[in-house]
Amino acid sequence: MVNRFIRGTSVGIALAASLAAGPGFAQESVAERLARLEQEMQALKQQLEAEKAVATEQPAATEAATSKSPRVEMGKGGLRVTSADSEYSLRLRGYVQTDSRTFISDDEGLAVDNFLVRRARPSLEGQAGHFSFRLMVDFAQTAADQQLFDAYAEYRPGGWLNLRAGKFKAPVGLERLKSRTDLTFVEASLPTNLAPNRDVGVMAYGEPLPGLTWELGLFNGVEDNGRQGSDVDDEKEWAARLFAHPFAQSDGALRGLGIGVAGTWGEKEGSLVNRQLGDYRSPSQARAFRYRASSFAAGDHWRLAPQGYFYAGPFGLLAEYTVSTQDVRNGADLAEIENRAWEAQFRYILTGQNASHRGWPSVGHFDPRSGQWGAWEVAFKYGELTVDDAAFPLFADPAAAVSRMENYGVALHGYLSDSVKLVVDYEHTRFDGGAASGPDRETEQVVLARLDYKF
Repeated sequence: MVNRFIRGTSVGIALAASLAAGPGFAQESVAERLARLEQEMQALKQQLEAEKAVATEQPAATEAATSKSPRVEMGKGGLRVTSADSEYSLRLRGYVQTDSRTFISDDEGLAVDNFLVRRARPSLEGQAGHFSFRLMVDFAQTAADQQLFDAYAEYRPGGWLNLRAGKFKAPVGLERLKSRTDLTFVEASLPTNLAPNRDVGVMAYGEPLPGLTWELGLFNGVEDNGRQGSDVDDEKEWAARLFAHPFAQSDGALRGLGIGVAGTWGEKEGSLVNRQLGDYRSPSQARAFRYRASSFAAGDHWRLAPQGYFYAGPFGLLAEYTVSTQDVRNGADLAEIENRAWEAQFRYILTGQNASHRGWPSVGHFDPRSGQWGAWEVAFKYGELTVDDAAFPLFADPAAAVSRMENYGVALHGYLSDSVKLVVDYEHTRFDGGAASGPDRETEQVVLARLDYKF
């Protein structure tokens, strides 16, 4: 088609030129002039085709160059920089929690109404192939040696075997293992008092079968509710956890069921300087139980923690039980102290979104002018913590340390966006013992509120 057009155009141009030229061009035949013009048109065609090819190749070259550049993403998961081949990445994220504590009755003056920054934790995570690391600090901590929370490296090829080494959460408490931004109530439950917090060690973990995970680690060993950056004796502690989602591959009503068991075993050799005995706190974070200053850990320490949860649509249920047994010495006296705690939590998202063990419901942005009110949730809990009778009066003072806490609480959550959450929580805790002026410490009634911002 192009050739016919060019040839026809050439003929027309040649004839017009012949007529216009008159006798002066008689020496050049019409055929010669047509041949010359056809050559010029052919050269013009080749030039146009070459320019078209260059124009086609430029976007492809630009796209190829762009695909070789790092990707920068910013969203509710933080700031992430990823290499072009996706083999390397860095992510910066974190959260800030601003709290208030208002006590309805506190005649004994055990606590004060308070505004505080409960946590301010930025974290940096990196990945290079199957290797990764995580660093997290808490600027809300006043002691410099307590500000480092997570500092570990991993080899994570996936499947049934992965490795982690450094400082991180020991795999025991169900609620302890959740991010603090995912708690159902402002503070963690009573069984968390008996579980370890952060510890330093090595751990293997994996998923040998769909829905089944295992964790096994060797750690320095910390006291109940404790976290340390280094060891204070030569003893170590094993920690293990097995957790299953038996119906994870089904579409039935039990898909959201998770059950498991965790535990630790080790020895602790404390002293009057490093006692290695944990304190237990009420939901307001007031100290409720503490061993005598002359008591310290001196022997076997083991924990057992059966646990589970169930989520279906907007409904959620979580329950855990923890027992902690520690050999304790005071002077020449030695006893095995066994403390126990349990709790059950119920939650329901009023606005219909799905509840989950980790993460918030996706709600967009809170904007009443456009009819966007976020997601709203109510929750209820009940639990108890019981200290072994053998702890009193030799290893703990019954006039200063409670022997039992009975707690219930109700909470209202407002998920205002994918990054902002408001929680208001009423806690009612009754104590046995622990009062210098009478048999029982005054019942604690406190309203806890939290504005939680994560990025």
